Amino acid sequence: MTVLTALGALPLWARVLLPALVYLAVLFTAGLLAERSGSPLPGVVVLQLIAPVCWAVGGLVVL
Repeated sequence: MTVLTALGALPLWARVLLPALVYLAVLFTAGLLAERSGSPLPGVVVLQLIAPVCWAVGGLVVL
């Protein structure tokens, strides 16, 4: 069983909520990276790279 198949078995509300939770976790981690480095650049770069991936995977899961 692949991950997408397993996620497809989840109820619709969970398939919608899961990407949002992943996105918030990444946002929190990016904020910690930015705070730790003293510059917002690392956190912003990480967030810009990972956010579209989170929403793309979330879109596939919802379908």
